[in-house]
Amino acid sequence: EQALALLLNALGSDPDNYRIHQEAAAVLIELGRLDEAENVIRSVPANVEQEEPFSSLSARIRLGRMAGDGRETADLRERLEETPDDLEARLQLAAREALAGDFEPSMDNLLQIIRQDRKFADDAGRKALLDVFSILDNQGPLVRKYRSLLSSALN
Repeated sequence: EQALALLLNALGSDPDNYRIHQEAAAVLIELGRLDEAENVIRSVPANVEQEEPFSSLSARIRLGRMAGDGRETADLRERLEETPDDLEARLQLAAREALAGDFEPSMDNLLQIIRQDRKFADDAGRKALLDVFSILDNQGPLVRKYRSLLSSALN
């Protein structure tokens, strides 16, 4: 909270310093204050908002909203053991895994959603997978592997 207060103060003093926007948004995301983080990101010019690191921060916000806050992660895993077809629980778990840095299990869960019901929740599985790719800077062996698996799942 102290860091956030300092960042918001600095933002007021230097609104054209986009690094402060980036840091403030990241702290707000960590605190679970997703609407405020989104407002900070939207306060930068549109061309800047589409670039890294802002696109990755926006992806974290979208995943944070998918993760929900009602159930514990252990409860989601237990529910999926009992009801593997519960796509909402699988989506929440995948989002939480991605936000915790457990990217491969997250991407496996998202692919399972895509394979099971491509149109579930307005294509949430595919969109979330693209958000995970964004968090991983759209590069690296995991992204290459899962882009290929995504392509296979969609065809």
